[in-house]
Amino acid sequence: MIGRLFRWSGAAALAYAAALAFAALSATPAPSDTAIVLGNAVFRNGTPSPRLQARLDEALALFRHGVVRRILVSGAVERWNGMDEAQVMARYLERNGVPANAILQDPHGTNTQMTARDARALLGPDESVVAVSQWFHLPRTMLSLRAYGFRHVSGAWPRWWEDRDLPSFLREMVALPVYALRFARKAT
Repeated sequence: MIGRLFRWSGAAALAYAAALAFAALSATPAPSDTAIVLGNAVFRNGTPSPRLQARLDEALALFRHGVVRRILVSGAVERWNGMDEAQVMARYLERNGVPANAILQDPHGTNTQMTARDARALLGPDESVVAVSQWFHLPRTMLSLRAYGFRHVSGAWPRWWEDRDLPSFLREMVALPVYALRFARKAT
């Protein structure tokens, strides 16, 4: 009996992981008003980490190809080095040709939910948005944006990989249902 339960649990976990990976990897950006780039580490010298730079380069490509007309960068002030992620991100985009008036900054995006909440306050009620983050983070990001009232949400992710993607994906397998429950409770 217990052996069968473990097999069924393992099969269910694998099916969930496959569905989540498929949803994340198949995210495609739709023409939208704004790309929302979620923050990540920045270095003390004021440059984005490779993971963050990959996100910013993805947003740059969307902007240059006319998929979006504006970019919202969302991050927090890092405790360990005092760097403002949103400010570093905005400078990177400006240095790469995005006009300052096409960049919005959210310096309070300490997590995915805060980014969605702040985006709702900064953008109009009918804005269409493209979430830009790593592939494994897109389902939770898109869920959060929808929970905060965005009706037209798509996703884009940089084709950039690193060793910590697998543990990050495993974290998302837990974080996504936690967020879904959190938003379901708020709706009732």
